[in-house]
Parts: sequence; structure tokens; C-alpha cells
Amino acid sequence: MEKRELTPKYDRHLERLLLTVQIDPTVKDKKEEFKRIYGPLLKAIPPYTKLEIVTSKVEPEEVKTWLKDLNVENRVRFHPTSHDLDIWSQDYAEALKVSGATAYLLPADLQPNPSGGPASAYDENWNYRSTTTETYHMTMIDALPLKQVNRARFFFEGGNVSFDKGPNGLRVFIGSNDIWRNIVNFQLKGTPKTVEEIKTIISEDFGGAEVIIMGDPKEKQHNGIFQIDQAFLKLDQQRVVMHKPTDPQNEVERTYVESLLKYKTQLEGLGYQVYEIPATCGELINGTARPGVLEVFASINAIPYVDKKTKEKCIIFPVFAEDLSVTPDGLNPLNPTELKGKGLAAYNLFLQLGYKPIPVLDNNGEHQGNTHCISNVLASVEEGTLEDEVSV
Repeated sequence: MEKRELTPKYDRHLERLLLTVQIDPTVKDKKEEFKRIYGPLLKAIPPYTKLEIVTSKVEPEEVKTWLKDLNVENRVRFHPTSHDLDIWSQDYAEALKVSGATAYLLPADLQPNPSGGPASAYDENWNYRSTTTETYHMTMIDALPLKQVNRARFFFEGGNVSFDKGPNGLRVFIGSNDIWRNIVNFQLKGTPKTVEEIKTIISEDFGGAEVIIMGDPKEKQHNGIFQIDQAFLKLDQQRVVMHKPTDPQNEVERTYVESLLKYKTQLEGLGYQVYEIPATCGELINGTARPGVLEVFASINAIPYVDKKTKEKCIIFPVFAEDLSVTPDGLNPLNPTELKGKGLAAYNLFLQLGYKPIPVLDNNGEHQGNTHCISNVLASVEEGTLEDEVSV
């Protein structure tokens, strides 16, 4: 197998950013909806960042006009697809290098369930996305901006995997939900695998990385952390940032606290130093706003990177309405005088850890995701891997 390498997010330079854009056609003001979802992030990225935007059911020329207010319209390349996408670009693929060239690793397809139950290896109680098909992935392969696309032999969601430098090389952390899905998926394929066999496949597809399963694969992840990027944030020097939830008021919140504590114990057992941002459970998850939906407001769902020009360590992180002491314009990066509560606590902690904090207003919690979820930072780009021109 060709050599495969992954760069931890905190070592990437945010040179290229992938977004998947689909705006609900029933929304009256599509421009304002686009700016509400993506505007704060796009105003915060470095001036050298180039954008790869996969569009679905919206014309690139229309998006181009929306981008003018954000001063990024001249560094965008569009990749239209006819497939029905969602905004969570983090989940669609993982950026890596294959034999020195930047590439994508796409997850394996989920098999249909012949018993007539859930549409695929997903159980409706395990995740929001109900099915993934070969047609979908082939469409994404056609649309993705990189020349080289590889298919994994296992299923994963990008928000449920995380990478770090371990004592013996690369480590890949994967949430237990994705292990469970692979157990079911291999069974449906007629090639059942044990957990250890699945770990071996994951390791090989990620270039021989050490595989660490977060949680018990026999247990589903809590709905408030159905992906591990909602539970913890890896930074350099074996450091991890998590929330420390307090004041649980019901069973959902109590089990949320227990789940995060288990993750903290597991990470500390691996030698990580865990730093915590205190917040009440009510500030982090909300199950009362919409029936059947657990809204998530995680400050650690963030984008760490090293500025390509200044070499400064930076972190773009989400703040929410209850974290603000003022009414923001919704676009400009915020400053610490405008923050309170867990937003200010996050700002101060990131500063303490040697990072330049860049807080941005996040309006995606109602959809169960935040700033990291809507973005996919590509690995460093070599000449010839992508076309040099950026076009709109």
C-alpha cells in the first residue's frame, strides 16, 4: 500500500478550506441564511486561505454574489454537484497525503439492511444521517476539488475521528458509534469482523496509525456528543481542551456529564493533560427547544491552525448568543470585551495555552453542530495537486 500520512489539525495552516453549501429552497432570503451560517467563519479566516465550495441546489454565480460582502469572492473555486448535501463538510472526507500528494479519504458505503429495518447500517437512534449510497459517493468524488481520492475500507464520519502525534507515531481517535456502525456494516456485507479486525483496517487505511476507540463500541455515544469533536479538542504538546459541565437537571444532562467524565479519564490515562472550560449543562446542550432534537453549543468545536505567514498558533472557536455581552453584527470576529460566561472562559484558556483566540458567532447549534462541523481544513497543498487558479 502507498504511504499515507495525516497532519493533526493544530499543525495545519488553513491554506484551503472546504465547505459544502446547500441552502433550504424554502428560505425567503437565501443570502442572509448563507451569511448567518458561514459569514462569521469566512470573516475570520486568514487572508491567504483559499476556499473550495461544493454547491448543491444553488448556482455558483448566486453564491458568488453572497460572498462579496465577506471579501473572499476572489479566492473561491466552485464544485457543483446535483446530490442533496448538508452543511457538515467535516463528515464527508478526511484530508491526507498519499505518497506525498494531497488527497481525500472517503468513507466506505453503508450497506442496505435486507431485513427491512433502517435504510442502512445506521440505526435512526444512532445518528441523524439515515443513509449513504454508492451514487452519493461517486457524485462527491466527481465534485471534490482534489485530483486524488481514495476510498476507505471502513465507514467513518470526519467529526468522529481525531488525529494526534503519539509517542510511537500518529494516533487516530474514533468514536464508538463508528465502530458499532462498522460491525453492523461488515455483517450486512457478509464478511463479519471483530473489533480488533476493524481497528487493524482503520490503522492500515490511516497509514499505520495507532487506533484508540473513545468509549465502549457496545454503547452508543451520548446525543450531545454523537461525534467526538463535540467532546474534546486536541492541541499540541499532548494537551486536550474539554468542557466541564455542571448543574445537571435531568437524565439527559446527567448522562452527558458522565460521558464527558469517561472521556476525560480515558484521555488522562493516555497521558494527556486535560484543560476544562466550566459551563452549566444548560449552556452546552438544549433538548427543550425542538422536540426530538438536542441542540449543542460546544466552544471546543473549533479550528486550530498555525498562521502560514506569522507562524502564530491560532484557534477559531464558536461563541453563542448566551456567551455575548453585546449584540454583534453577526460577521466580524468578536473581541474579549464582548464575551461573557463560557465564551470568555474559552477565550482566556486558549490564550493561556499559547493560542491567539478568534471567537466567531455560531448559529448552527440548533442543527446539532458548530464551527468545526461546517468546515473541512485540507492538508498542506503541494504544487500540481490542485489547479493553481482559483476561479469563480
